[in-house]
Amino acid sequence: MKCSNAKNVYTPDRTLIRTSSFSNGFIIDSTSGQTQLATTLTNNTVKNVKADVIFTDAEKNANFSNQLNVNLNLGQKIPPP
Repeated sequence: MKCSNAKNVYTPDRTLIRTSSFSNGFIIDSTSGQTQLATTLTNNTVKNVKADVIFTDAEKNANFSNQLNVNLNLGQKIPPP
């Protein structure tokens, strides 16, 4: 099955600094229920961000998840639950 995602990254005051997604989707080939999303920020003064992520079908017409909202510090990795 193919799915995609939409990811928006904001500064702490909710200024949008990055939007990204998988343009052609990706194949779900793991049964672990986990995936890694990463992005590159060119503004090296940003130390923490807020990210909103939602998983969708490959065409981005149907949502596969609720919107996930996370606060991150630069370089932080969130361990799986």
